[in-house]
Amino acid sequence: MYDPLFSMRMRSDFDLIEEATEVRKITGYIPDTPFLYDLLTVTEFLRFTGDLYGLGRNGFVRETGELIEFFGLENHQGSLIKDLSHGLRQRLVYAATLLQKPQIMFVDEPFVGLDPRSIRAGDSRSWGCSCHGSAF
Repeated sequence: MYDPLFSMRMRSDFDLIEEATEVRKITGYIPDTPFLYDLLTVTEFLRFTGDLYGLGRNGFVRETGELIEFFGLENHQGSLIKDLSHGLRQRLVYAATLLQKPQIMFVDEPFVGLDPRSIRAGDSRSWGCSCHGSAF
């Protein structure tokens, strides 16, 4: 029988119960309907997320530049989130989640709302892996 907790233990040195805070630091999660702040721009939202993850200014600039390019958000950095299409919002959520360089990611309905270009660009088995070494 498959034991997901055993699988998690194999990927980290943390006890999932006793060290839950440490596990959260290496884990990314994208819900099927993520919450976004509609009145922030793409850059502001990524900066806000980077602050939550404790990225300094240098880390933020380095990480966001790579992620913005990877997810094709270059032309939307100054756009308000409320003005983005559903697919662009979904790409923004992926970029924000990958800022922390999670070792493990849980994605609920990973391709809902993504355009075919984004799905092909990411390859369903390696999205993010080529960018940050995360496991999906």
